[in-house]
Amino acid sequence: MHALRAQGFSPVLIERHTLGGAQTLAAQGILHGGMKYVLDGKVDDIALKLREMPPRWLESIAGRGEVDLSGTQILSENQYLWSDGSLLSKLSGAMGAKMLRGDVSALPEENWPVAFRDLGYRGSVRALEETIIDVRSALVALSKPLAGRLFRADEIIPQTVGETVTTLELRVTDSSTCRLRPRFVVATAGAGNEAFAAALPFPQPATQRRPLRQIMVRGVPHKLYGHCIIADPKPRVTVTSHTTQDGTPVWYLGGNIAEKSWQMSEEEAFKFAVNELAAIFPKQDWTQYEYAAWDGDRAEPHQNVRFMPSEPTVTVLGNCALAWPTKLVFAPGLASKITREVAARIQPCLAPELPLPLAVVGTYPWDHAKWNSR
Repeated sequence: MHALRAQGFSPVLIERHTLGGAQTLAAQGILHGGMKYVLDGKVDDIALKLREMPPRWLESIAGRGEVDLSGTQILSENQYLWSDGSLLSKLSGAMGAKMLRGDVSALPEENWPVAFRDLGYRGSVRALEETIIDVRSALVALSKPLAGRLFRADEIIPQTVGETVTTLELRVTDSSTCRLRPRFVVATAGAGNEAFAAALPFPQPATQRRPLRQIMVRGVPHKLYGHCIIADPKPRVTVTSHTTQDGTPVWYLGGNIAEKSWQMSEEEAFKFAVNELAAIFPKQDWTQYEYAAWDGDRAEPHQNVRFMPSEPTVTVLGNCALAWPTKLVFAPGLASKITREVAARIQPCLAPELPLPLAVVGTYPWDHAKWNSR
């Protein structure tokens, strides 16, 4: 919306639930520079395209970029890679050869984050210049200048004729229906994009799903950000540290733990996470903490060749664009693509006021999770 407004447009946003309350606030907040996608020693398109995104974020967070994100909280200016020394050395060489953004420097043990020493880790640790942000604070900064233009509807039903969205029927529980006649629709709703893909004659299958289960660990007293590297394209685990609304620390686990856990029962997933953490950090009793899970479907445009898109994608049919960021860090790139597509098709005009409740920023998964003891 900010990019469109900068070009003279007056867009409105219609949200079905809360702002960011589905996949965005379930992200780990890592401004990836591409490293995660070279763990098998190969540098491909997504790694090269990712390296251009963090500078755009950091300029905006500093208040000098295309969007003012100066209210965004930075959780850490670095994340860490840990594994046996030979594997990390090989990875560093591959990254240096392809000039990926971010220096990967080995750390002497006395400079390790406290978590590694206190939790009994033995191996090699390297620092990576990749920033981790508090995602909710970024959403608050994004939404503040858009006050009065962000609305909520419990149902969004597109009505179409041929390749044109003629009407959006916007329903609010216990309220009257509002009908909007859009000049152009941009759907950035993840799984919600499927409703527009089905209502219009987009080539099918238009979308794909990639399920995962992020595991949360409540009570770990040490902050840690980074990837445990193994001989696999995915990290053994990706750890970021957060706090609940009452200040309790939480570890949020991605990587292979999240990729494999969705195929298990929730109880099996918690046991798997406990065993993996115990193997990596053997000095800690991981059964003393509470565990919870966030289950999600990463909804994306359908791919014929590789399973995950290598960049943000915008597909236009008639007066509707299906837009997919692929990764949180790609959001600036997606905004640029959307703005080009809209500006090529319509002229700016004023948007109407809508008789709908205003949308509010959502909460993190750990603030409404069901916690389980081991």
